[in-house]
Amino acid sequence: MNSAKEGKAKRRPMTKVERALKRMEKQEETVQQLRKFAEEPPSRLDQLLEKLGRPPTLERQMREAAKSFLHDYEKVLQALHAIKNNEPEA
Repeated sequence: MNSAKEGKAKRRPMTKVERALKRMEKQEETVQQLRKFAEEPPSRLDQLLEKLGRPPTLERQMREAAKSFLHDYEKVLQALHAIKNNEPEA
């Protein structure tokens, strides 16, 4: 039953970076939906409120928060990929 005797390669445990990347890959569909929501043009109401100098609607605030989140998400993803590429193979 010993895998080393049978000539099979041993599985190495996942690193924290690999685990984080895998978790982020699972969330990709949700991130795509959020990106689609954030990139929609502002509603007519938001455009009118902006012209009147009034505070934006909750929907507009949510879009801005989503854009901020997506920007940070991309930074984290790039950093994880950079860390993974610089890791020595065990």
